[in-house]
Amino acid sequence: MLITEDFVLLNFPKTGTTFTRKIIKQVYKDKCEEVLLPYFYNNLATGEMHPHASYARIPAEHRGKTILSIVRNPFDRYVSMFFFKQWLREPSASKEILEEIYPNFPKIEFVDFLDMFDRFQKRNVFARNNVTSNTDTDIGCQTVQFVAFHSINPQGLLRS
Repeated sequence: MLITEDFVLLNFPKTGTTFTRKIIKQVYKDKCEEVLLPYFYNNLATGEMHPHASYARIPAEHRGKTILSIVRNPFDRYVSMFFFKQWLREPSASKEILEEIYPNFPKIEFVDFLDMFDRFQKRNVFARNNVTSNTDTDIGCQTVQFVAFHSINPQGLLRS
C-alpha cells in the first residue's frame, strides 16, 4: 500500500502496481509512504513484508482519502502469476498433496496451474478470513480474492 497526502494506492498483486508505485514515488518524492505488512495471500508464517495490504488494513486516519487500485484482465493476471512463479515459492497446499493431484509438480502446465490456483487459493482466502464456505461455489477464485482484498469487511461479504 502506498499512502500519499492525496490518496491511498492498494497494490492488488499482479496488476501492474509495482510500476505504478515507482512512478508515484518519483512524483510525490518524500510526500508518500510505502506501508509494508505481512503478505495478504501468504499461507506460510514467514514474516516477510510486502506492499500488498488490503483495504481493511488501511490505517484509520487515511480511510477518508481517495482509494485507488488497478484492475487487470483476469486472464492476463493468471498468465502473470503463472510466469512469476510465486506458487512455487509459497505453495498453496503441501507438496505431497500437490504431487498427488499434479504428478509432474512443480513442472506443471498452465492448465494445471489454473486448476491448482482455483482449487486451493479460493479455499485459502476463505480460511484466512475465518469463513467456512463451500469452495465449489460458482464464484471464481479471482472474484473471491478481489472481494477479500478490496472490502472493508471481507469476512461478512465472503460469508454472504
